[in-house]
This record gives sequence, structure tokens and C-alpha cells, in this order.
Amino acid sequence: MRGNTAFDPAACRLPGFAVEVWHGFVFVNLDADAQPLAPHLSVVEEEMTNYRLDDMTQVYAWTEDWHCNWKVAVENTHENYHAIGFHPETVRPLMTGGIDMDVHVDGPLVTRLLTPAGQPMEPGVLPLTSDERKVLYSFRAFPCASVATFGETIAWLSFIPVAADRTLVRGGALMPRALVDQVGPDTLRPPLEEFTVRVNEEDRRGLEAVQRAVSSRYAERGHLSPKEPGVLAFYRSLARALTDDTD
Repeated sequence: MRGNTAFDPAACRLPGFAVEVWHGFVFVNLDADAQPLAPHLSVVEEEMTNYRLDDMTQVYAWTEDWHCNWKVAVENTHENYHAIGFHPETVRPLMTGGIDMDVHVDGPLVTRLLTPAGQPMEPGVLPLTSDERKVLYSFRAFPCASVATFGETIAWLSFIPVAADRTLVRGGALMPRALVDQVGPDTLRPPLEEFTVRVNEEDRRGLEAVQRAVSSRYAERGHLSPKEPGVLAFYRSLARALTDDTD
């Protein structure tokens, strides 16, 4: 969850929950005794320095109800393979460097996913290095949070289980405050909202079809594609959580 105003952790203490704030992102754990997330974000902290998260402001946010299991939705964020089938005319053209990702597991709570951008993305405000301009940088905070960069836009997602076949999906898009002040939110928001609505509809429609398939009594366990190492990382974290295995 991300807001566009300063956040006071003391004003958001929830009895029985663990609440952490990281550069304006609010992470809530239902386990009040859960291990802190911040130490697991040390590599992300360093690698995202030039994105100046504290100077970002939210220009668009949304909430949707998807009829799929939360794990099905989270799997989707851990791989780019679905861009071919779900997003051939929206997301896929942006991935000029291909759909393969470099997966880096920083522990049971954080996985970094790096996708080559192919054509460098030229920033207008952020001091991104030449290497940073050539990659779509993202990370996943187990179990159900996602943060991804697209040039100078940062998107966040949160998947909240509602039922076995329903997930509340919340998300938002951030941009540098200097850019928003320069161009104006009313100019930046409409195209971003239009694109997001299209992508969300493609994901929702595709994942609800997947949910119907996995709910079939004829569904059988299959193998992961070599292009899905991020999904494997997610399920390893899930297995550790379910077995209380911290090794």
C-alpha cells in the first residue's frame, strides 16, 4: 500500500498486527510477531537509490475484485511468460529486451526480478545510470506485495485473499514529484489510467480462466516452464512459511 503523503507509523498501529513503513509503502502482517521485512530489503534499498522513492507521489490508484485464488494472481507477478498470451498488444511491446527475467532470491521474504529493457529508457528527472535505464527492475515481498519500475513510473500491487476463489487486488502508480509538478497530474493520469485498465482487464480475464481450469476435477499437477524461476522462488517461500522452516 502506498500513499502520496507523509506517513506517521504511530498513527497506524493495529492491535495484533505488525506494521512496517518503507519509503512510504505500508506493509501489514497479520502475525504481530513476524520478523521485520526491512532487513530483507537491504539490497533493494541500495539498488533503488536513484529512484528516489521518498520524492515519489501517487498519481493513480485502483481496487478490483478478481475471481481467482490469491496464489494464482501472485504467480502471475513472478513471471513474464504470460505477457505473450495475456498482453500481446499492451505489455509485450514494452519488453523490447525479451520476456526472460533474472531472478535473485534475497531470502524467504524478498525476491528481485530484473527484465532487460532492450531499448534504454531515457529519464526526464531521475538520475538513472546507463545500466538502470536498460532494465525493468522489480521486487516481490512475500507473500503478496509487488513493486515494479517502468522507467520513471513505479507500480505497486497488493493481493488480499477474500475467499478460495476471490482476491481483492489493490494497486497504484507513482511518479517523481518534480515531474508531476512540471507536467501536471491531469496530463499524466489519463493515459496511465487507460493503460492500467486495459492491462488489469487482460490479467483478470486470463487469471479467472486459469482459476476455472485449476478448479476442474480433471486438473493435474504439471511442470513449471524454464521461463518461470520466479514462480519456483515464490513456492519455496510458501513452503518455508507453511512448515516454519527458516533455514
